[in-house]
Amino acid sequence: MVAEAPAIPTSAVAVTWRQCAEVAGVTVVALALALTLPLATAVFALLLFGVLHNYFEIRYVVGRFGGLFAGRLVDAALVGLTTIVLLRLAPLGSLGRPAEIVTTYGMLAGVLALRLTRRPALLAAALPALLVAAGISLSYAEYHFVAIAHLHNVLPLVFLWEWTATTAQSPAGRTFRLLHLSWAVLLPALILTGALKSAAAADPTPASSIVGDVDGFVRTLLPPGGDAEVGARLLTMFALLQLMHYYVWCRFFPAVGGIEAARFDETLRGLGLPHGCRLTGFVLLLAGATLLVMWSDFWRGRSLYGALAGYHAYLEYVLLLLFVLSWRRD
Repeated sequence: MVAEAPAIPTSAVAVTWRQCAEVAGVTVVALALALTLPLATAVFALLLFGVLHNYFEIRYVVGRFGGLFAGRLVDAALVGLTTIVLLRLAPLGSLGRPAEIVTTYGMLAGVLALRLTRRPALLAAALPALLVAAGISLSYAEYHFVAIAHLHNVLPLVFLWEWTATTAQSPAGRTFRLLHLSWAVLLPALILTGALKSAAAADPTPASSIVGDVDGFVRTLLPPGGDAEVGARLLTMFALLQLMHYYVWCRFFPAVGGIEAARFDETLRGLGLPHGCRLTGFVLLLAGATLLVMWSDFWRGRSLYGALAGYHAYLEYVLLLLFVLSWRRD
């Protein structure tokens, strides 16, 4: 398999043993925190890094994969993402989730239609498959949102895999990939099977009082019918994956993505929008304000954060679809 034409800006990639050691160390710390204080790990990681990781992720993916958004694809993605954010903010009650599902699949269908204008046979095969997936998501909406909550934390693995594509066969490159597979796949599997013992959901830290309804928080991560034991395991898994997710976007890619950051700033400069230090300062202020709101009213703050986070969360699915469509056989 080789990539098609889209021009993807790249940094000079050279996986080092120092990077491998850092990933291993962060994974050990994240696992220890998740196993002993899962609620505190999930809550305080969200308070400290939630807004920041949105910014750093968008900066990296726009700087690196902007070439995939040709022509009207930008408009289609932006309209779809903004609609999802507005739906999350609107007081729609029980209609909100079905509307979000329909909008999500509608956005993906629009991306398919625009990307496959010259490949009608593939488009004719892909759209019915997307329709079937939408029907399943609507029929099992609770499962759908639990699944994407956990899947979102694993998706950095795709971007890490792409980043190491040119050095995947070096000893350091193979080790780097295996280390990331360990936190994204192996450790969650061990937690879910009970091989790694999970602590109780509530813990003696301020996280319990900040959240208030701890059971309600756990239920957002739990499929219908799940018991307390399953909930504790899923919370532990979520805490681990979320912390590693934030590490990738807030530490790793900013450290190696200098070219991507410069391209992102150049794009914003060309549009006459705030960029560079000014934009970073604004994001830091927003992060501080969000932390204060969540600390005083966790559920209201989390709801507002979750709405705005729709931009970066669903952008990942658009990118995944474009990745698939940008590959062909020799």
